[in-house]
Amino acid sequence: MQTLERLQSVFQDDVLTGQLQLVSALGRQGKVSPSQGIEIYQNAYRLRLIETLKDTFEHTALYLGDSWFESACLDYIQSHPSENHNIGFFGQQFPDFLHAHYPKDPDIGELALIDWRLRRAFDGPDEQALELGVLADLSPSDWDFVIFRFVPTLLCHPLQSNAVAIWQAINAQQLPPQASCFSEPMFLLTWRKEFQPHFRTLDAAEFSVLDMAMKQMPFGQLCQQIAIDYSDTETSTLVGRCLREWFEQGMVSGVVADQFERPGH
Repeated sequence: MQTLERLQSVFQDDVLTGQLQLVSALGRQGKVSPSQGIEIYQNAYRLRLIETLKDTFEHTALYLGDSWFESACLDYIQSHPSENHNIGFFGQQFPDFLHAHYPKDPDIGELALIDWRLRRAFDGPDEQALELGVLADLSPSDWDFVIFRFVPTLLCHPLQSNAVAIWQAINAQQLPPQASCFSEPMFLLTWRKEFQPHFRTLDAAEFSVLDMAMKQMPFGQLCQQIAIDYSDTETSTLVGRCLREWFEQGMVSGVVADQFERPGH
């Protein structure tokens, strides 16, 4: 006699791999044979995960079309069995999977990355953003030591292609532009402002300012480094524009300078 635990393990393996190892241990029930019964579960498992991926990666699915997208999903399901009790996280590796499978078409993986990041920003952890007015409490001597803390949903990722323009066209139900690659690096920024996920692209200079701030570099040191790295740019204009953008778009959750602190509430 096989134990229930052993039967469950073999059944799970059959569902995941498409095999029929459990057939010999099952009796026929009505008109459905053991092999047919297992195949029903195998198909249902894959269809449910395809449905989940299509919901999460809605713009990617529309871009690729049903046949191509579902084929990619089946390959992904085969190589990445669901391991999380929350089915919403099943697609976590899907953008990297698409990038690896279509290395000559970076727009595909990056379009999926936008879909994924926006979905995760929507249900990411909460933290109250600060208003620009909190900076009025800083004294001139504080500014060299200011460190900014950002909302936990804020993420940045380099882009090779015009995937953002493609996503926006699909979202507006318009014909997407032809895929192309950038000659200069661009970066995808995603976060949630209040209850709405947002995204925008940053150029290399804007990314440098944000990246150093996210690594909690003191503001005075940050400005000095930007002046060195972008000597042909007016540092105060660039950094000031970025600073205003961070606050107006609800990205900053804390400001610290020595004994001064204005955390989000």
